[in-house]
Amino acid sequence: MAVGCIYGLTAWWSLPVGDSVNMGPGYFPIVLSMLLVLLGAAIAVRSVVGEYSVAFEGIPWRSIAMNTLAILCFASLIRPLGLFPTVMLTASLSCLGSANVSMTKAAIAGFSIAVLCTLIFSFIIGLPIAIVGPWLGGFI
Repeated sequence: MAVGCIYGLTAWWSLPVGDSVNMGPGYFPIVLSMLLVLLGAAIAVRSVVGEYSVAFEGIPWRSIAMNTLAILCFASLIRPLGLFPTVMLTASLSCLGSANVSMTKAAIAGFSIAVLCTLIFSFIIGLPIAIVGPWLGGFI
């Protein structure tokens, strides 16, 4: 909820908002931040009031470490490796954040997500990112 508030206030103060007919560049970030705050409020209320409350068992360090590593790898490797290998690597790393996922399942999930992202972002949307980057030959 705090992130949504900060994000919304920053957009409100720094970008012209416009209205629903003539949207400015700040309109979408403000709507997105309101949705984020509402979602956070709903989760907070449900966790306090809900009958299915779950006890907090500890900090999932493995998940935090693997997802942080995946984000850092994506940010630093998207240009040199290209879209397909970077998405495959980061999706596999994120899957390995769970103790219930084997290396094989993580690799299959990473490959599947990489194929889907490549189809959507390269071929459908036409995002100007190499599918395979210069470190791997850059042939596509």
